[in-house]
Amino acid sequence: MSSASSQAPRPAGEPVADGDSSFDAARLRLSRLHVADGKPLRAVFHEAVSDVAQALGVRRVGIWLFAEDRRSIRCDCLYQHPHQELLAGTVLHEQDFPNYFSALQHRRVVAVEDVEGEPITEEFREPYLRPLGISAMLDAPIYRDGEIIGIVCHEHVGAPRHWTPAECEFAAAVADTIARLHAESARHLAEHSLEAFHAHARQLEQAGVIGRLASGVAHDFKNVLNGVIGFADLIADAAGPNQQVQSLVQGLVKAVDLGNRLTQDLLSLGQDRPSRPGVVDVAQVLRRQADLLRVSADGVGLKLEIVEPLSRVFIDRAHLERAVLNLVVNARDAMPGHSGRIRVHVQEAHRRTSAGDDALYVMLEVADTGVGIPSEIRERLFEPYVTTKGDKGTGLGLTLVHRMVALAGGFIEVDSELGEGTSIRLYLPRITAGS
Repeated sequence: MSSASSQAPRPAGEPVADGDSSFDAARLRLSRLHVADGKPLRAVFHEAVSDVAQALGVRRVGIWLFAEDRRSIRCDCLYQHPHQELLAGTVLHEQDFPNYFSALQHRRVVAVEDVEGEPITEEFREPYLRPLGISAMLDAPIYRDGEIIGIVCHEHVGAPRHWTPAECEFAAAVADTIARLHAESARHLAEHSLEAFHAHARQLEQAGVIGRLASGVAHDFKNVLNGVIGFADLIADAAGPNQQVQSLVQGLVKAVDLGNRLTQDLLSLGQDRPSRPGVVDVAQVLRRQADLLRVSADGVGLKLEIVEPLSRVFIDRAHLERAVLNLVVNARDAMPGHSGRIRVHVQEAHRRTSAGDDALYVMLEVADTGVGIPSEIRERLFEPYVTTKGDKGTGLGLTLVHRMVALAGGFIEVDSELGEGTSIRLYLPRITAGS
């Protein structure tokens, strides 16, 4: 069990004293919880985590469950006090935080008294802990049938905090309760609550196989293109002032540029390396990106709309920026003569989850007044090499957008009418409530 080199006094009125009877009272209330017919598992989890937050005197208590591939965990329920809000959907991947995932396999309780002084927190201190003000954490793996199926995370905001043996014992008991509740609903709601994320995992695995194959082809293709551009330069030099030849050379160069864009997208699709997720303010990203988006719109009117307050999300900032840029460029290309309008809109929006719960997401929409997408293409829009641009597109831009959003635990909706335009909406799970 880890500990900090220094201990700070606990904030008055928050943590409970060692051996406090409130633990016994909380254990009793937890033991009475069960999953009744027709009651969503997440509603029961909500009762549990809000009670635990009060008993332990912490701001945030979350239940994270492993995906089928066991290479990532998804936030199924995160209670945030004093907002008393329930968050869900954020995904953490083992390849981004390997040390933490390893520690979960070897400790009954992962107790960190000061996140600034612990090696185990180093990899997610900057992207996760500091932005959320978390100074100490008490995490307990959830065991079912001898296997870890998730983690209960107790996150303390404020000064560093010493975790007593009684508190560590209580955290382990909470994890056991969550395991029991999960087992009760295994045949019903628990499986359905992860169905959408499991689909994401399968899609990412399929994309990874395709991507690795595409990446190998791209390397060879790039070498060929380098040879072509070299010969094009030689032809241009030899042609001198011959305008007809120079014009043909320029056409060749443009074709090579398109080929280079294709190879870059192929290489991106084939990359299976750790991303750099962090707590991101979407409104701030869009404001900083606004000038680039307007330039990329290339004469098409672009309107940016931000509805605040807006919760923060957990995503690779570069992924978010590239996804928005790809969508804006696609919207621009959907309008012949670049006559029309593009709207980039972000706000919080409710959507029903696969478990039947109503959840609040950060919704980012890029809408255009272009030609629209034929229904036969719309159904396959995020598959590799599917494009509405003919020989002007690579068919990989939206595939990459889908992959980036899926990595963050989100999903995409598309509305389109021929001759009317298209709206693509990214739904990103919140990691902390808006202020």
